[in-house]
Amino acid sequence: MVMDLPTNFSYRIIVAPLNIVKIMGETNPFFLLFTLLFFASFHSKILSQELVEQSAIKMCDCIELNEYKNASEVGPCYDKLLIKHENLIQEYYDTKELSEVQINEFFNKIAAKTASNCEYIKENFPTGIVGEKRTKQSDVKCDDLKEGEFYYLTQRPASKIQDTTFVSISKDNYYEKMRNRTTYSYSKIVWKDNCRYDLIFEKSDDPFKKELIKKGELFRYEIIANEEKSFFVEIDYKGTVFQYQIFKTN
Repeated sequence: MVMDLPTNFSYRIIVAPLNIVKIMGETNPFFLLFTLLFFASFHSKILSQELVEQSAIKMCDCIELNEYKNASEVGPCYDKLLIKHENLIQEYYDTKELSEVQINEFFNKIAAKTASNCEYIKENFPTGIVGEKRTKQSDVKCDDLKEGEFYYLTQRPASKIQDTTFVSISKDNYYEKMRNRTTYSYSKIVWKDNCRYDLIFEKSDDPFKKELIKKGELFRYEIIANEEKSFFVEIDYKGTVFQYQIFKTN
């Protein structure tokens, strides 16, 4: 089924402004050409956003309908989506044949949107973060996390393989290196007190993270416990709270 926009949608954003463009174009043909190109590009962008958003809703419905419990199981939902909307995705990339890179990029957009908005995933999928869970200790020591080199582990879905994310903290900068140090993310770190800090996301070249998190998004952290070589950190992101264990590199 092709996804439809509201019946008056295209008129409101394209046709109505062109009444003004027509008048201006009669006196300046270059203005007319430039404006037509601008509105065509804007219209395409709106349709692309709509395609991603509606695809993410379909993904969430498919995952919940099949009662999948982790990311390794959802492949059939992606396959159905690709078969059903291949023509629309081709239009999105202005191509008659989709490359593997384009398919991966498009589904990273959908995966990020689905992970952000799908309540079923939030309630049923594991975070993948490796480490013990701790209750808050009264004598937690936080100073050693304020600067240095660290790492944490994440578990791949339905696999024994663990991925390492390397973390570098210096003054007000927080860097992460993922995927065998081939991609990165950068955030500003703001210490609220000795054991609480905020991360304000700035940018990333990671294909999934750059779609999932937008510039300026806020993560609230609190160090709740520590051992000689690690810290236990609680994260609050948009009301979802979880823990992870971050280790010193030396």
